[in-house]
Amino acid sequence: MITYSKACKMANEIREKTCPSYEYTSVFELPDRWAFFLSPCPLDGKSAVVAPPSFFISREDGRMEWFSIPPLENLDLLESGKKIPFIG
Repeated sequence: MITYSKACKMANEIREKTCPSYEYTSVFELPDRWAFFLSPCPLDGKSAVVAPPSFFISREDGRMEWFSIPPLENLDLLESGKKIPFIG
């Protein structure tokens, strides 16, 4: 099991490697994982708007998994969670 603090550190490392100009917009606490959402910041009005990069980090082993919506099952999963602040 990993702590939420450790998951946020891992999420920061992922952000730095994949999209360093993005910031966290929301995090959802789920029974077996956390869901992290990123977005470009600041939005400049010139760039195309795309779905934000989002990924899960498992509470069990810290495994990261990219996800999107659809599928609607992911939306249902997020709606069952609780929005929490990012620690970082």
